[in-house]
Order: sequence, then C-alpha cells, then structure tokens
Amino acid sequence: MAGEHSKPRPTGAQFERDPRYFVEMSVALTGFEADDLYATGMVEAYHRTLVERIGAGRAADLYRHYREQAEAHFSKITPDSLEWPPDPLPADAAGAVVKMWYVGAWYGLTPAGEAALRASEEKHAQGAAANEAFMVSPDAYVNGLVWKLSGGHPPGARPTGLGGWAVAPVPIPEPSSGPYDGALA
Repeated sequence: MAGEHSKPRPTGAQFERDPRYFVEMSVALTGFEADDLYATGMVEAYHRTLVERIGAGRAADLYRHYREQAEAHFSKITPDSLEWPPDPLPADAAGAVVKMWYVGAWYGLTPAGEAALRASEEKHAQGAAANEAFMVSPDAYVNGLVWKLSGGHPPGARPTGLGGWAVAPVPIPEPSSGPYDGALA
C-alpha cells in the first residue's frame, strides 16, 4: 500500500524512543484526538508505563497490530472497529492502555494475558515488570480522560470555583448512533 495508509513499522527500540507511535495508537483506543491526549500532560508517563509493563518489542507489536487494522479499514479507526487476535496479550495490553488514559491507573493484565506475557518473556526477555495495579503518577487521576468526557472535575483535586455547584454540567453530546432508547430498570 502506498501513501497515507503505508506507514513504517517501528522496532521495539524505535517505539520506546518515540511516543508519537503510542499517541497515534491511543487516539484509536480512546476515541480522543492527539491534541487532547497531549493536553493531559501524561503522554510520556503512560508511554513509559506501557513499555515497562510489557516490554518495548511487545508494545511495538501492539502498535503494528493497530496499524494493520487502520490500513485494513482505510479510514479513521474507532475503538469499536478494532479486532484483536486470539492471543490475550495484545487485547489485555490495549485495555490496560485505555484504562490508564481514562482513570490514570495501570490495572494490569488478566491472568490469561499475564500467562501469555510471561511465556513470551521466557522466549524473548524484554524486562517486563511485575503485573500489579498502581496509579501511574499523582497527576494521572486528575488528568484522566473521564473528567473531560463527563464534563466534571476530579473530586478533591480541581475546585469548580465559588458557586460552581450552581452551574449546570456541560451537556454530553448525543452519540452519532442516536439517543439511547432503553429503559433503566
């Protein structure tokens, strides 16, 4: 494929050095634009966390899988349009990246994803860190995408200002699929 749909595939070392690969993939995973992700101030910390937790080569593999999906769709890829292979590691890692962007925590991999990571680590050691949940940094929670999405403020972290409680929250736009017709019961 030529043109815009044919981008180079980074090696693990290239992925580790250049967070732009991580941001491009994160746009598809989160549904937010690159400028929104950079505005959180968390790109470097989240990029570093992914590389430390699964290894640079496996992080580059995750990016390459995303690129293959993007090229197969020939359009802007959305979180719902991504297809994952049967190997639990890429899907788990992608889910962990999404959670990290939204709430600022690395939740780790499922037991199946962890088993796949350790098996891969035995064959090709990349120094993947222990599979444990943690807050990425003190700023991660405050800068989570959940606050931008909800139009809210992180409790105890960003005051709404004097009388802020009297101002209606930012309306959430109707999804392109139309309003939700289901009843809450």
